[in-house]
Amino acid sequence: MPSRKKWKYIGVGIVGGALGSAGLLVATIFIIALWPSSPSTSGVVLSDIGCPTGMLENMATGKCVMSDETEATVSTALRKLSRVGSSNHLPNVQQIKSMAKKAASDETLTFKLYRIAAFLGDGESQYEVGGMLSKGRGAREANMEALRWLHEAAHNDHLEAQVRLAHMLSSGTFVKKDKRLASDWLHRAEANRKLPKSKEVGI
Repeated sequence: MPSRKKWKYIGVGIVGGALGSAGLLVATIFIIALWPSSPSTSGVVLSDIGCPTGMLENMATGKCVMSDETEATVSTALRKLSRVGSSNHLPNVQQIKSMAKKAASDETLTFKLYRIAAFLGDGESQYEVGGMLSKGRGAREANMEALRWLHEAAHNDHLEAQVRLAHMLSSGTFVKKDKRLASDWLHRAEANRKLPKSKEVGI
């Protein structure tokens, strides 16, 4: 029969083991709770993303157009920009993009200017707005909104947007993997690359 001293050691061992196991269990639960969840492998279905905020889908053409409220806001912004430039004429898209590039040190202003040009249908500006939103530059980070603008830029024949979208679709980055759609966008980009650049008309 074990002596009292031995029972004491056995008791301490059992209690220590129980506490150690409980501690390990608690630590495991805590780690699992805090562990970053792996991104969804399903991703966003591109056809379900809709238009960028401030735009609505024109059911007849399937294209995104400014809402009446956005159009009024953009008109007001254009009038303010013409006063800043001391001109009686509303600035065209190229002038707005030039202002955005000059304001590069002020990311908030740069974002606002590119966004005006993006609403006016400029693919390069739409791509810039998407990029700034995805990185939280000049505006709060918003990945879904960034994707909407990237998609819009691709539809407006911006080459880099088309290639980026094709890459995302082929790798399943943020969007649902779709090799066929990725191939379609790559073909569009290839055709776009071969097109002569048309002279942009001021708005």
